[in-house]
Amino acid sequence: MVFNIGPEIILTILIFISFAWLAWLTFYLQKSVSHYKSLTKETNSKNLQQALETLLTNQDLSKEEFKKINLNIDNIKKEALLHIQKVGFVRYNPFENTGGNQSFAISLLNALNDGIIISSLHSRSGPRWYVKWIKDSKGLELDLSKEEAEAIKIAQKVKE
Repeated sequence: MVFNIGPEIILTILIFISFAWLAWLTFYLQKSVSHYKSLTKETNSKNLQQALETLLTNQDLSKEEFKKINLNIDNIKKEALLHIQKVGFVRYNPFENTGGNQSFAISLLNALNDGIIISSLHSRSGPRWYVKWIKDSKGLELDLSKEEAEAIKIAQKVKE
């Protein structure tokens, strides 16, 4: 079977395709205009260019604010390393002939393992207090006793 397509049929098909294309373009244009209106309804601007310029300006300001915030966070993190974060406590009896574990050593260290250690030796004549500087978990000017070194080890385990 051979179909004979005349010029009227071809013209009808072209008109139908044109109307379909026009309907699709109308739908797409209506959708774009609706989207444009939804984007610009919150702004006081009358056109899209002003609205976009406002958005870009706000974005640049936001980037600058984020940079400032990140710098502040970095500074706070660096500063936080210096605060006391680790505490170790040991009770002990330094003298065999006296009662109980009434002496103690307490270590107060920052994140870099720097700080102080406070020792109290309890004897019959009364307690005696000693303070030593700690740098990198070691006594800075004086050697550490066994109990003080243990207090530092306990403090280091607290933060792990």
